[in-house]
Amino acid sequence: MATLVNAIASGIIAVSITGFIAMLQAEHSPLSSMTLHLRLWIKLSLAMVAAGALMNVLSLSTPLPSEIVLNVGLAGLFSWAFIWHRMRWKTIAKGECR
Repeated sequence: MATLVNAIASGIIAVSITGFIAMLQAEHSPLSSMTLHLRLWIKLSLAMVAAGALMNVLSLSTPLPSEIVLNVGLAGLFSWAFIWHRMRWKTIAKGECR
């Protein structure tokens, strides 16, 4: 059961971060006004977390309970951030909000 919970949480993390990185490529993204090194830092950091989550899914390991709790928390955080930013940026792209 712990392995399944960890795999699902890690899968949610990987998918959410991948979607978040894709949104960061948009021309109306807040990153577009940042310097190159800050943009690379954010994207590399997100990519490393997504890669680690994907490795958790592929290995189907059973980590310590503290890591499972951490992964479930990160899954909730990154999925919420992806959904919220997606709704927000869609509104900005339509010109309804600034």
